[in-house]
Amino acid sequence: MLQEVARSETVKYQDEPAEVYQFAGFRLDVRERALARLDTGDNNVALPDKAFGTLMVLLRNAGRLVGKDELLNSVWAGANVDENNLNKSVHAIRRALGESSGDQRFIETVKKHGFRFVADVKKIVPPPNSSTLSESPREPDISPVRDFPHLLPRTEPHTAKRNSSIYLAAAVALVVLSVPGVLVNRYAGRGTAGGSSSLAVLPLRSLDAGDNYLGLGVADAIIRRMSQTGTLTVRPTSAVRRYQAAETDGLSAGRELGVDTVLEGTVQRSGDRLRVSVNLLRVSDGRSLWADNLDMAASDAFAIQDKVAAQVAKNLQLRLDTAQKEQLTSGYAPNAIAYEYYLKGVYSFDQRWYNIESRPQMEATIALFKKAVDADPNYALAHAQLAYAYAFTAVYVDPTEQSWADHAREEIDRADALDPQLPETHVARHHLLLSAQGGYQIEAAIRELQQAQRVNPNIGHDDLAFDYGHLGLEDMFEREAERAMEIDPTGAFLKSTTAIIYLNIKRYDKWLAFRQKYFDGRPGTDYLIGVGRLDEAQTRNDQVLAKSPDDPFARLQKATLLALKGNFTAAEEEIPFALGKYPHKTRGYHHVAYDIACIYALEGKSSDALEWLKTSAATGFPNYPLFERDPYLDRIRQDPQFVQFMADLKSKYESVKQEFAH
Repeated sequence: MLQEVARSETVKYQDEPAEVYQFAGFRLDVRERALARLDTGDNNVALPDKAFGTLMVLLRNAGRLVGKDELLNSVWAGANVDENNLNKSVHAIRRALGESSGDQRFIETVKKHGFRFVADVKKIVPPPNSSTLSESPREPDISPVRDFPHLLPRTEPHTAKRNSSIYLAAAVALVVLSVPGVLVNRYAGRGTAGGSSSLAVLPLRSLDAGDNYLGLGVADAIIRRMSQTGTLTVRPTSAVRRYQAAETDGLSAGRELGVDTVLEGTVQRSGDRLRVSVNLLRVSDGRSLWADNLDMAASDAFAIQDKVAAQVAKNLQLRLDTAQKEQLTSGYAPNAIAYEYYLKGVYSFDQRWYNIESRPQMEATIALFKKAVDADPNYALAHAQLAYAYAFTAVYVDPTEQSWADHAREEIDRADALDPQLPETHVARHHLLLSAQGGYQIEAAIRELQQAQRVNPNIGHDDLAFDYGHLGLEDMFEREAERAMEIDPTGAFLKSTTAIIYLNIKRYDKWLAFRQKYFDGRPGTDYLIGVGRLDEAQTRNDQVLAKSPDDPFARLQKATLLALKGNFTAAEEEIPFALGKYPHKTRGYHHVAYDIACIYALEGKSSDALEWLKTSAATGFPNYPLFERDPYLDRIRQDPQFVQFMADLKSKYESVKQEFAH
């Protein structure tokens, strides 16, 4: 077990800003205290703490000479140290980056003065911490994240990730939401004969530098196995990933994750052998329910997941039928080379984010999965994950390039031909169907997620909550959000998503109650506009635009305020700017279209408003209940064409409701 004093250092860094820097094939995450090498999939390049701090300061000041005193004061604040400490840190950085002191590809030494970081650096500022929401609670304008806004906090910095096996829904809280009348626990009866209803599988801690992918990959595979039985709630990989490098013992992690049982362990290579130690602990009293040491050929690493999953099920006394027992075994064993590349791909994919700057990361991930399928063309799961990586790139990273979606479909077909029971292919297809590349087919996308859940009941609930919210199926949105919260009580992702959906469908009372419970309680501009507090909204909007004059949603808020005050000419003048931020009809486009429709409707321009309403509905937001109740549309409700549009939309809504209500 690790020392508590080390854990306190980890906790301290949660106060760091959420910043990510990319340079020359490397990525440094400030809050996560992680240095990653993108071309190898090694996402935890070893770097001493003070060396990491030194590199962080240099990156923040890239291109500028940073004096020795400034570095010492920044990294060793208050400590009595000399320049030798700084020189040792710079040497450690050079070694980690593969740079000799002579070539100075990354760090230039300015004798007697200090150091300058000379490689090209891109700064990626992830969405703010979960304690706040930005003023633009909508989808981002660049490679939008399935309507997740640029404000969205990550569960862990740069890993707000959802996994299908690696990408289970990142969600919110085990406790039922306290918003009055919102979520009711429908899953209270879940459990096992042994009394356990929830499990966390922590990444196996690698005892060898460079093998970090193995510990997370094996844990992810076990999570996948246990989740698919449907007999207990298993924390997703996105929830446990942060414990890979954290100085936190298993029981403390289990308590933080709110589970009954936790599986921890270590993995180490010794020549051509692989040594794995695992321990299944009951969190309530710390009792070990099962422990084992596995010693096998490194080429048999794939067998670990099946054996451990079976033993966990046995010792938790899971009541499994024949089909559920089959879920604990892989069915197909890839060759050792393919499996190693697959694990590296899983590890790399877990670092993804949602903008064009993430393209190098996704290309590295795709390359690893391609190596896996090249090494074993019959490895269906690797094809499925490759398909998902392509789909993610197509929808959220580089939506301007059609070939990503084409490659995704090709890999989906290959995976289905090899194994039609993989949930990952359905999840990948879901994301494609919701995008411009897939024709915004929201009902078909929902059916894909339902198919995935027939195989893995723990998968995709956050995505379903999102889909139902956009269709206006509010009860179903809340139910799926509740289930996602049960699966991962620690994540911030679904908190933000739920708040955003409440705001987008103009349920201001629920939005405010939710925000007061989980965020800072401060009402945002859209809320202030929606409840008629226009002067406060104007002040807030002015403040946002002063800081971010090119924010398209702030500009649309400005247009809405102008329209509500009767200044329609000025309101319309804001519309071209917002549309200019969406040269391609990406995932946030339908909210832009709806806002524009409301501006024209406030003006009484029925024809223009109706055209934009149709566009909003056709690009992923056919929300009949919202259109029916929104007072911004009242001035055009008597228009015969609007009446006909609403009648058609209602008919479709009733059909969708009948299909999906259960």
